[in-house]
Amino acid sequence: MKEIAAKCEFDGLLEESNSHLVVVDFFATWCGPCKDIAPKFVALSGSYPGVTFAKVDVDQLPELPEEYGVTAMPTFIFFKNGKPVETVLGASIEKVEAAKSQSMVLPKKSFSCNTRCLAAMPHEGLDTARLPKPRQGKSRGRDRVRTTDLPAQGESHVYDVFQLNVLYKDLNVS
Repeated sequence: MKEIAAKCEFDGLLEESNSHLVVVDFFATWCGPCKDIAPKFVALSGSYPGVTFAKVDVDQLPELPEEYGVTAMPTFIFFKNGKPVETVLGASIEKVEAAKSQSMVLPKKSFSCNTRCLAAMPHEGLDTARLPKPRQGKSRGRDRVRTTDLPAQGESHVYDVFQLNVLYKDLNVS
């Protein structure tokens, strides 16, 4: 957990978001809900070593909440590639965790695999019945399943992406 004390530290944090997800808690020391969620946010940070978690005191760095439109505390902003991709308002660790799970995928990377390949990659929880059936002979790409996103940790977790895409009905079949 990083405590951001200067704008230059925050800028460095945004550079980190080019390689992985960064979650920032904008809080105030006088805010009751901020105090309530703080230990849960710290515990969440310990559960995801591939994600950077940080805190910004809005009274110490007032230019940052202004820049990102933070008007209520706590506000959690998720950054990828230096840009905010998700915002959660309020002291709900469940909403923060759900947004983190949806934001774990980095854009602009692609992976494709035909359905024969998927059948050869068993993964508990992957509902292969919802995937297109492999065609006989040359497929000419018709039975390819493509995802435009890979997880922040790299291709070693590609099964989770397929599982996530199947769960959210987000497969792009061409």
